[in-house]
Amino acid sequence: MYYDLEQKIEDYSEELFIDLGLATLTEETKADLFARVQNHLHQVIAEIVKQYLPAPDVTKINQALSEEDYRALDVVLKNYPQYKEQLETKIDEEFAKLKQTISEEQTNARLQSS
Repeated sequence: MYYDLEQKIEDYSEELFIDLGLATLTEETKADLFARVQNHLHQVIAEIVKQYLPAPDVTKINQALSEEDYRALDVVLKNYPQYKEQLETKIDEEFAKLKQTISEEQTNARLQSS
C-alpha cells in the first residue's frame, strides 16, 4: 500500500485548473491555489488520523504533513491499512467540496465585476 498524497494533490490541482477554467491564471495564482488544496487536504488527513491512531503516530503524521514529507507520512500510514479506504474517501469528498467552493467564489467574483 502506498499513499501517494503528493501525486493526489497535484492531480486535484490540475483537475481544478481544467474543470474550473483556471488554466489561464497566473503562475502565482496557480501556486496559491495549489497551496490551498494542499493545506486543506493536510487538515483533512490530520482530522481523520487523530480519530483512529495513537497519539505518538498522530504527532508523527502532523510533523510529516507540516514538513510535506509524504514518505514519512507513508511510513506511519502503512501500519494502518484498515484506514486507507476511509482516508481516501474522505480526501475525495473534501476535494469535491473544495472544488465547489472555488467554483462558487469564481461565480461571485464574476457577478461582482459585472
